[in-house]
Amino acid sequence: IEVPRDRMPVPAQNEYYDYDIIGLAAVDCAERPLGTVVEIIQTGACDVYVIAGPEGELLVPAISHAVLAVELERRRIVVDPEAAVRST
Repeated sequence: IEVPRDRMPVPAQNEYYDYDIIGLAAVDCAERPLGTVVEIIQTGACDVYVIAGPEGELLVPAISHAVLAVELERRRIVVDPEAAVRST
């Protein structure tokens, strides 16, 4: 099923569509670049953002203490890399 973007309901506060998150730049609290969100893995507990960067992939759970801010207007997310798992 396809629905035009302009016909999608506006998400609630602090909720986002996958297409809003994929492609965002990821930075840490000091604004150091970590990479780009390239995929969202849907699990039973929470979504996991896959961030591809120069040092490989980071897996970041989409929870408030791991994803500190989603700034759609700046096209980025701020994450706590301590809450991430490096993919091998």
